[in-house]
Amino acid sequence: VGVVGDSNVGKTTFLNALLGQQLLPSKHVASTAILTHCILDGGIPEGEGAGECYLFEDGKAIKGRAAVKRHIKEANDHARSSEVGLLDKVVHTGTCSRLSSICDGTVRFTDVPGHNESDLPVVKECKKIVAAFCHAVTILVRHSDVKSDSTVQLISTLINEAEHLFHAQRDQPNTIVFVITQVDC
Repeated sequence: VGVVGDSNVGKTTFLNALLGQQLLPSKHVASTAILTHCILDGGIPEGEGAGECYLFEDGKAIKGRAAVKRHIKEANDHARSSEVGLLDKVVHTGTCSRLSSICDGTVRFTDVPGHNESDLPVVKECKKIVAAFCHAVTILVRHSDVKSDSTVQLISTLINEAEHLFHAQRDQPNTIVFVITQVDC
């Protein structure tokens, strides 16, 4: 499931809420510059640290929420400050208790940079990967941007690059979900 939307719309915050922990680094300014795949498999399966999130980097396990979050933040910062190209990280983790029934390793949520950050070449590459490989997307849209050109552009991109998402079968679940964020009442 790709989690897409404008820069700074709350994609990472939304994912952290689903995960039930502040695992992915988020700021009030654009900070995501890499693909971060969160596999819901419960984290470390057994033994010391069972249930903790982890990722592998260069054959070494990085374990625990704080260490994983720090590593992802450093990767995002590096990608924003250099011409490093596409980076992606795979994090094994659990989810909030209300969603624990899907924590079997078959569900993966992917955090991506804001689609409207055209000054970063890696953003286009991230969009293509998410469009091609995700079986579903969650589109986050600010309440004030529901009818914006940016939202139209994102949906047009998905129609053109992820046509498979728009041809759901009767016996399959919905493949596109919209979440309206930052609603000021």
